[in-house]
Amino acid sequence: MSNNKYEIRATYNQDQIAVYSVFSSSIADVAIKNQKLLPPFSYKRMTWIKPSYLWMMYRSDWGGRAGMERILQIWINRKDWDNCLKEAILTTPESHVYKDAKKWRKALDKARIRVQWDPERDIKNNRLEHKSIQLGITSILVEAYAKKWIIKIEDMTEQTRKISALVFQQKYEDANKLLPEERIYPVNEEIKRVLGM
Repeated sequence: MSNNKYEIRATYNQDQIAVYSVFSSSIADVAIKNQKLLPPFSYKRMTWIKPSYLWMMYRSDWGGRAGMERILQIWINRKDWDNCLKEAILTTPESHVYKDAKKWRKALDKARIRVQWDPERDIKNNRLEHKSIQLGITSILVEAYAKKWIIKIEDMTEQTRKISALVFQQKYEDANKLLPEERIYPVNEEIKRVLGM
């Protein structure tokens, strides 16, 4: 049974989907130059990617938090994104997805991909009714993501500063016009079951 409080909303085209990450300038500069995530980006730790721009703005306080001052829009292959969704394990043992909490724990410990659902945010950082997806890529797959899945990396930092300035001035209508256009991302029934949608 479909649960519409869980929705993947994203900017995407036929072959690619945009996700967001925030980094320090030392990592972002190298990423922009090489169009890959290279050191000082670490391949030894989990990295989280989110297709929701506004959720990332909530998380990073519009790029105002230390080490999160650069906002990158990272375009990856949809086939890689979809493959991640198919094998993902939720970070909490949702009863409508997992009948056995012990089996879920074992699966989570071995998971290459983790998924967490968090309340989506609007431009004022208010919680919305539907939840937004975060995808955690563990160290097993991080290097493949960083070097092979990425099609293009764009720096959204200046755009974000313009939007956040308008938000600070309470010019919400003008700010909304500058947001990336996101729409519901289509997933099949198999993925819906895996993600508890």
